[in-house]
Amino acid sequence: MTDSSTDEKSAGGAQSQWRALQVYLRKTEVAVRGPVILEGAIWYLVTALAVVLAVLLFTAALPSLMVGVGGWLLVIGLASATLLASIALALFLRRKHDVYTIAARLQRHHPEFRNDLVAALEFGEVLFGDKASQGADLGFSTVLAEAHIARTVRKLTDLQIDGHLAHLIPRRDLTTPAMSLAGGAVLVLIPLAFFPTWTLNALLGSGSTTAQFFRGSSEVQPVVGALEVVLSYPAYTGLERQHIRGSTGHIETMIGTEVIIRTRKRAQGAVRVELVFVAGEETQVIAMQEGADEALQLSLMAMKDGVYHFRAVQADGTLIQDGIERHLRVVPDEAPGVSIAQPAGRELEVRADDVIEFNFSVSDDFGIASVERVFHFAGGEQDLKRQAIDLPQLTNFPRNVDGSFVLDLGPLGLQPKDTLVVYIEAKDNNKITGPGIGQSEPITLYVASPEDKHLQNIADQQELAEALLLHLADFLESPVGDRVAQKNNTYKQVVSPALELSERRERFGRVQAAHGARPELLGQMEALTARLREDPLMLTRDVTFFAALVEQLKGLQKGGDTVFAQLAPRAHDALTILQMQQVADYAARSEDVLEKGVLRLEELLASQKMEAIKATADDIRQLKERLKELLEQYKETQDPELKEAIKREVQRLRQRMSELMARMQMQLQKLPQEHVNMEALEAAQLESDTKQLADQLQSIEQMLEDDDIDGALKALEEMDATLDSLTQDMDKAFSESQPEGISELDKQMAELLDKVNDLETLEKSIEKDTRALQEEMAERRKESTERMLKPFTENILKQIEQQERSLDRLEARELPSRDRPLVEESRKKLQGLREMIEQQDIEQGLDRARSSLDSLRALRQMMSLSQRYSSPQTKEHREVGDALRDLNPTIPQGQQIVDELEQMMAQSQPKPQPGERQRLEELAERQQRASEQADQLGEGLDAASQRFPTLEQQLRPRLDGAKQSMGKAQQSLEESNTQRALDEEREALDQLGQLKQEMRNALQRQRNEQRQSGQDRNERVEIPTQDSRKTHEQYRKEIMDGMREGRLEDYQTEIERYYKSLVE
Repeated sequence: MTDSSTDEKSAGGAQSQWRALQVYLRKTEVAVRGPVILEGAIWYLVTALAVVLAVLLFTAALPSLMVGVGGWLLVIGLASATLLASIALALFLRRKHDVYTIAARLQRHHPEFRNDLVAALEFGEVLFGDKASQGADLGFSTVLAEAHIARTVRKLTDLQIDGHLAHLIPRRDLTTPAMSLAGGAVLVLIPLAFFPTWTLNALLGSGSTTAQFFRGSSEVQPVVGALEVVLSYPAYTGLERQHIRGSTGHIETMIGTEVIIRTRKRAQGAVRVELVFVAGEETQVIAMQEGADEALQLSLMAMKDGVYHFRAVQADGTLIQDGIERHLRVVPDEAPGVSIAQPAGRELEVRADDVIEFNFSVSDDFGIASVERVFHFAGGEQDLKRQAIDLPQLTNFPRNVDGSFVLDLGPLGLQPKDTLVVYIEAKDNNKITGPGIGQSEPITLYVASPEDKHLQNIADQQELAEALLLHLADFLESPVGDRVAQKNNTYKQVVSPALELSERRERFGRVQAAHGARPELLGQMEALTARLREDPLMLTRDVTFFAALVEQLKGLQKGGDTVFAQLAPRAHDALTILQMQQVADYAARSEDVLEKGVLRLEELLASQKMEAIKATADDIRQLKERLKELLEQYKETQDPELKEAIKREVQRLRQRMSELMARMQMQLQKLPQEHVNMEALEAAQLESDTKQLADQLQSIEQMLEDDDIDGALKALEEMDATLDSLTQDMDKAFSESQPEGISELDKQMAELLDKVNDLETLEKSIEKDTRALQEEMAERRKESTERMLKPFTENILKQIEQQERSLDRLEARELPSRDRPLVEESRKKLQGLREMIEQQDIEQGLDRARSSLDSLRALRQMMSLSQRYSSPQTKEHREVGDALRDLNPTIPQGQQIVDELEQMMAQSQPKPQPGERQRLEELAERQQRASEQADQLGEGLDAASQRFPTLEQQLRPRLDGAKQSMGKAQQSLEESNTQRALDEEREALDQLGQLKQEMRNALQRQRNEQRQSGQDRNERVEIPTQDSRKTHEQYRKEIMDGMREGRLEDYQTEIERYYKSLVE
C-alpha cells in the first residue's frame, strides 16, 4: 500500500510540473507576440505614408489626369492597407499556442537547454496526456522521465521573469521599420512644408475646396472655368506642341516655352479677366483676350519660376480673386554632359614628348553645337588654349556624340615637373538663354621628374634608418647579460650564474619581442631595394650597400629564428645559464650589426643628399639660361606667343627655385658636421642669398609686364652673379673632395670604347650579310607572288563588288539619320580596300580589309540598336529590318576576304632553301656572339661605375637598347624573318653609335668637373670633443633617454664619435 501511494503522489507531482512547464511556454509565446504586433503596426504606418507619397508623385507626374481623383486614390489606398493589416492581425491572433515551437526557439537561442524542453513536453504528453497509456510498456523509465520534467521546470523557474522566458529570445530588430517610418514621414512633410496648397489640393482632389478651407469662403469666387494649356517649346528643341486639357494650372515646362492658357469666364458682370503672375518680387498683370461665348486666352513666355492666379475686374473697379494659387516652374536647358573615357585616370604621369589619345562622349537634351579641347598650365587658368575638335556629326546638332583626339606634348616644350590641365568643353544649341557650356572633369598631366622619385627614395631611406635606430634601441635597453669589453674593441654580453629564473624569463621575452619586430622592417627594406634599383639617379655603390645590409639583417634574423625555435618551448619552465648565454650572444650580434649598419647608412645618405644639393643648383642654372635665351629672342621678335612662353618659364623658375632652395636649406641642416663647414655657411649667408634670388626674379616679372626687356636681361645677369656666389659658398661647405684623378677614367673609358668599336664592327658585318640574304629571298618571293596575284585579286574584287551592291541597297532605304554616317564610312573603307587590291598591295590590302570588316560590324550593331529601340509598328522599324537583311551577308564576306588575304600573305613568304637556312643559322650564331660581347661590355661598365657612378645612368640606357635590338634580331633570324632582323640590326648599330658619343660626352664632363673642383678646399673640419671620459655604457643610457624625451641634439657629436668607435 505504501509503495502504491508513493507512486501516485510522485505521478501527481510530475503531472503538475508538466502543466507548469506548459504554462511557462504559453506565457512566453504571448510575451513574444507583443513586439511582433508592434512591428506590424509600424509597417502599417509606413504603408500608409507610401500611399500618400504615391498620390503626390502621380499628381506631379500626370497633373492633367489626376484632377479631382487624388482624394479618391488616397481613400482607396488607405482602406486597402487597413483591410490587409486587419486580416493579418486577425490571423496572427487566432493562431493556436504551439508550446513545441516556442520550446524549440528557446533551445535554439539558449544552448543550456539542449533538447530538455522538447523532451520534457514529449515525456509529459506520453505520461499525462489525453492519449496516455496506463501500465503499457513505454520504452523508457517513468521515474527518470518524471525527474527530467521536474529538473527542467526548476531550471525554468530560476530563469523566468514575470512568469515567462521571453527575455531569453533575442528581441526583434525594429531599426529597419522605424527608419522606414521616419524616412516616409520626412518625405511627406517636405512638400507639405514648402508647397502646402499644392500638396493639400493633390491629396484632397479639389483646389478650390482646399483654398476655401484656408482662406474662408468669402474670399473665394469662381473667376474662370476649366483650363486648357498649350505648350510651344523653343524651335531648337525639335519638340512638338503639347496640349493639356483639363489642366490643374500647375505648369512645369522648359525655359523659353510659350505658354498659352485657354478658359471661359465664370465671373458674372466682370468687364475683364486678368492673370497675376508673381516671380519673386516682380508682379506682372496680363489681361486675357476675350472671344466669343466668353472664351478667354492669353500667352506668356516661361522664363522664371513663379505663382499666378486669376482675378476679375467689375465695372465699378471691384476685384474678385479666385483664391487659387497655381505654380509655374521653369526647367532650364541643362548644359551638355561631357565625360572622358580614356585616359581612365584623372592624374597621369607623362613624359615631355608623349602623345596621349583622349576618347570622350558628349550628350545633350536637344543638340550639341561644338566640342573644343582646352588646356592650360598649372597656375595659368587665364591663358586657356582652345582648339575645336572636328566632328562631322555636329552639322546635324546630334544629342549624343563620341569622339577622340590626340594631344602631342612635344611641341609644348614641357619641362620636368610641369603640370598641364586638359579638359573638353561642349556647347549646346540653346538659342534662348545659351549656349549652355558643359565641361568634363579635368585631366592633370604631370611631367615625370626622376629627381622627385630620387628624393623620395632618399626620404624613405632616412625613415628606415630612423626605424633601424629605434630597433637598435629595443636591444640596447633590453640587455640579457652584462656587457664586457673585448680585446678587439668590441664587447659581448655575459650572463651572470646568479640570475634568477623570473629575470631570465623576462629578459628572454624582451629580446624575443625585439627579434619579432624585425620582419616588418625587412619587408620595407626589400621593397625599397627594388625601388632603388629602378632609380636612374641612384649610385650603384649605394644600392649595393643597401641590398647587402638587407641580406645581412636577413641572415641575422634567420640565426635568431633558430635560437628562439630551440629555446621558446623551454622558456616557461626553466632556461639554463648556457641557454641564456645563447640569447645574449644573439642580442650582442644584433647590436653590433645594427650599430654599424645604421652608421654606414647615415653616411651614405649624407653623400646622397650632397649630390642632390649640387643637382638642385645645376637645375636652377639651366632654367635661368633658358629664360635668358627666351628674353633675347623676344627682344628681337616681339612675338606675343613668345612672351607668354617667357611668363610660363618665369613661373616655372619661381616654382623650382622655391622648392629647390627650401630643399637645400633642409638638407644642409641635416648633414652631419663632418661634411659641413658651419663657419663657411654662416659667412655665405645662405638665407640672404636665397631671398635676394627671389627678389630678383620678382623684379624680372615686373619688367616683363612693362616690356622692359633690357632691364630684365640686366636683372638676370645680377641673378646669375647671386647664383654663382651661392653655389661657390655651398661648394666650400662640403668637406668631401671630388674623385682623386681623371687618369683612371681615361683608362677605363678607353677600354670601354675599344670594346664598343669591336662590337660595332661585328654588328656591321652581320647587317651586311643579312641585307644580302634578304635581297636574294625578296627577289625569289617576288617571282613566286606574281604568278598567283592575278587570279587571286580578281576573286577578291568580285567579293568586294558584292559588298558594294549590298551597301547600295542600304543607301536606297529610308534609314535613321544616325545610321547614315556609318554607312558612308563603311563605303569609304570598302573603296580603300578596292584600291589596294587593284594595286596588288596585299599587305596594305589586309589592313584595309580588317578596317572595313570592323566598320561593317559597327554598322550592324548600330542598326540592331535602332531596330531594338523603335516601335515594331513603325515604318522605321521595318526599313531597318530590311536593311539588316541586306547587310548581314557582308560580314561573312568581309571575314572571308581577310582570311584569304592572310593566307596569301603566308604563301608569299616562301620557306628558305637549304643553303639559305644554313646562312640564317650562321647569322643567328654570330648575332648571339655579339650579344655576349655586349654583356661583357656591360660588366666593364658596371666596374667603371663603381669608381665613377654617373657613368651608369649616362651610358646604360644606350647599351641596354643595343642589347635588346640584338636579341630581337637573333630571334627574327631564327624565325627566317630577314626584314625584321635587318631592322633590329640597324637599330642596334644606331644605339651603339649614340653610346660612343655619350661616352665621349661623359668623359668631357668628368674632366670639366675635376678641373673645377681642383680649386676647392680639401681641409677637413675638426669635430669638437666634449667629455671624453664618458664610457660607452653612459652614452647608451643617454641615447635611450634622449630618444624617449626627444632631446638628442645636445649629444649629436658624441653620438657620432661613439658609433665611429664601434665601427673602427
